[in-house]
Amino acid sequence: MLQQQIIAYVNPASGDGLGKKIKHILSSQHIEVIDRLTLQQLIQTAATHLLICGGDGTVHHVIDYLVKHNLLNKFILILKPIGTGNDLARSLGFTHTSIVKNLAQLVNCPKISLPLWRLSRLTPTSQHDYFFINYASFGMDAIVQRQVNKWRKLLPKKRFSTFLVYTLAFFHHLFKKLPKDMQMFSDDLTIKNERPYCNIILANINSYAGGSRVGNKETLTQAKLNFFAIKHFWNYLTLLITRFSWKTAHPLHAIQHFTLRGHNICIQVDGEVLPSTKELTEVTIELAGYLPFIRLVE
Repeated sequence: MLQQQIIAYVNPASGDGLGKKIKHILSSQHIEVIDRLTLQQLIQTAATHLLICGGDGTVHHVIDYLVKHNLLNKFILILKPIGTGNDLARSLGFTHTSIVKNLAQLVNCPKISLPLWRLSRLTPTSQHDYFFINYASFGMDAIVQRQVNKWRKLLPKKRFSTFLVYTLAFFHHLFKKLPKDMQMFSDDLTIKNERPYCNIILANINSYAGGSRVGNKETLTQAKLNFFAIKHFWNYLTLLITRFSWKTAHPLHAIQHFTLRGHNICIQVDGEVLPSTKELTEVTIELAGYLPFIRLVE
C-alpha cells in the first residue's frame, strides 16, 4: 500500500504557507507526515521512500541529517518543490505543479543515484565536514546569501520579499572579490586566481541559483563537479540569460578533487553559509557517496 511505502517530511514554513496545505493533503491520504526529523521515527518506519516537501534548504537539511545518522541507503528520495530556488527538484524534473496527488505513479518512476560530496574545512583551530548535493561556492554569492539571511528576519516570509532582498543584496555586493592570496588546486592542477575572481562555483547538478542552466543531463551522473569562475558582471549576466533561453553556461573544468587555501573566504554549500573565520583556511572537496532519487525526466 502507498501509505506503507512513503513517509513525508514537510517544511510548513515553505511556499508562503503551502507547506501546511500539502501536509493536510498528505494526511488525508493516510501518509505519515513529520515536520521534525527524529532518529527513532526514521529508523522504525517501514517506508522505503522519503518525500521531502520544501526548497533546496529543506532538502539540504534532510540529507545532512541522513548522512550524520548513517541513513543514506534507507530511503529513496522524492521531492516536492515549494521553496525559493528548487534547483535540485528542477534538475530531476519536479515542478511546482507536480502536486502530491499522483504519489502512486511517482513511486514507480525511474531512479537515479546522485553523487554526494564532502567539503572539509581545516583551520589552525578547528576541522569540520559539510555535505552537499547541489553546489559549493566561494565568494560573492555566499556573501549575498549571508546578507539575505539577515534581512529576511526583518521582512514577511513572502516570495516577493525574498526576491527583493536577493536583488538588493546582489547589487550591494556585486563587485566583491575573492582574496588575492587564495590558491586553488584541482586534480593535481593549479588554477590561477586571476584579477582575482568574484566567485567560484562547483556545481553537481544542472541548475543554479533558481534556474540558471549550468550543465546538461549527463551532469547529474558524471561524478564530477562543473567548475565555474566568475570574473566580472558579464559572467553573471551570462548565467542570467540561460534562465530565459535554451543556452547553457559552459564550465571551465569538470573536476573530481578540489583544494582551496586562503584567508577570510565566504563559503556556502547548498545555500547554507558556513560560519565565517579570518583564519587561514584549507578546503578540500571529494566524493562521499551516492543518494537515490526519483527522477521525472530522462
